[in-house]
Amino acid sequence: MLYYRKFGFEIGCFGKQCQYLLSMILSFDMKDGYFVLVDESNRKQVLSDVKQLYGAWEVKYNGMIHNEGYEYAFVTESNPYKDQEFTYLYYRGSGKPSAYFTIHKEMRNEGQIVVCTRLVYAGKEGLQGFLALVKTMESDHVQVIFTIPACKTMECLVKEWSMGAFSENQIPLGMVRVVNVERVLKKAAYRGNGQVILGITNSVLPQNNGSYWIRFTNGTLTAIERMPQDQVP
Repeated sequence: MLYYRKFGFEIGCFGKQCQYLLSMILSFDMKDGYFVLVDESNRKQVLSDVKQLYGAWEVKYNGMIHNEGYEYAFVTESNPYKDQEFTYLYYRGSGKPSAYFTIHKEMRNEGQIVVCTRLVYAGKEGLQGFLALVKTMESDHVQVIFTIPACKTMECLVKEWSMGAFSENQIPLGMVRVVNVERVLKKAAYRGNGQVILGITNSVLPQNNGSYWIRFTNGTLTAIERMPQDQVP
């Protein structure tokens, strides 16, 4: 943390890491939904569906990474039988993609568990699809570990909170850095009415240096003006 803060980075993205006993996952009515395992036979066909789901995820959750082509290697180079990393797509009965996720197994103190390293879903049904598939593994796996956005909750999909059936912990998912101060100030959330002059010193990106005069009314930005650098903030 001390290293990153010297260069302007700060923790900016959080998620909830969830642990769920497979035996306690509800049985969902998937309404003719179905799963497709990504492998050498279908990698090209499913890539557009994966990109479509991630695109919606990227827009919805501020701070998500904009993927370049190589970051879809988990699809384009998928070889589950060799690597023992399994990526599935879940489709609604209509054929619309609703989720994709990557899982593998690990042996830990509590026994063999399912670890999900990638989970993107569209709505409640997409998350239900993921849970429905991992529940089929309960005969030889104890629980599943996965991460959801920090603003989401599993309460509607958990029937029993006691006896360790389910738990969640907030975890950091990445560092962020302001590149353009003025754009960030325009997007910031303001409260009430007022004005403030902020002094910015940025040794790595000196184009951000200066004082910014900000005015806002009823929680809405009304004006932002860059002042001379000698303006006292």
